[in-house]
Amino acid sequence: MYVAALLHDVGHAPLSHSLEPVFAEVFGLEHHRATEDVISGREPIGRDLYAILRRHDVDVERVIAIIAGKELIYDGFFAGPINFDTIEGILRSLAFVRPNLSIPSPEVVTEAALRRKTIKDREVVDDFWNYKNWIYQNVINSRTGVLADYACQMFMRLHLAGIKKTDYFGTEDQMFRKLPGLMQLLISPSFEADIVERLEVPITFKSRRFFVDTYADFFAREDKHRYKQDKHERTLQLRDRIETAESLSKRDLFSR
Repeated sequence: MYVAALLHDVGHAPLSHSLEPVFAEVFGLEHHRATEDVISGREPIGRDLYAILRRHDVDVERVIAIIAGKELIYDGFFAGPINFDTIEGILRSLAFVRPNLSIPSPEVVTEAALRRKTIKDREVVDDFWNYKNWIYQNVINSRTGVLADYACQMFMRLHLAGIKKTDYFGTEDQMFRKLPGLMQLLISPSFEADIVERLEVPITFKSRRFFVDTYADFFAREDKHRYKQDKHERTLQLRDRIETAESLSKRDLFSR
């Protein structure tokens, strides 16, 4: 379990989900398959890791199965809604965009989800799920978040001639060098105004909402019924350009 928890995100590309759709479209690579390829040593970057795992008698195939959620154990931390895949990431993101908010540590949320003995445990985990919804609504699926994904994918498509399949396993610094101008755009105070001007068609994206169904029993671990989400296809219309460049220029992608 410990090995699976440590390695569950090892297959993400540079800039993660922002560039993954283009890597999947052009090279057939996405993070689930890449994770398996790295851990099993099929990719050069994972050969030393595979050798270490084998040297310590770690069942590599079982690690891959656990990460994929094929083993319905470990209290749902790999296959359920409250999982290792998001606890740390959501709380870290929230701490960045709302630094003055008092939020629990990943350890506190994990322990509460494991223990499930008190009302406080339930409040901690419920709050985490609501934090996840806030991050999706105000960061990932926000206007700025959608435009940032669009910018990354647009730049990659413009520079496909210089992109190789092996770049999936490179670093973000290497990718930014292959996509000249992208970093400058993302950190520009006029980011939204600049990228909106480049829009030629509406942007369609999947919007996700997370909510707690309090009728499902937290203490009985009815997580798949308590911690729910729904997905809707939304479109960022070209008419959104009517927002003035002056107002857009007052905030960049990383504004708090």
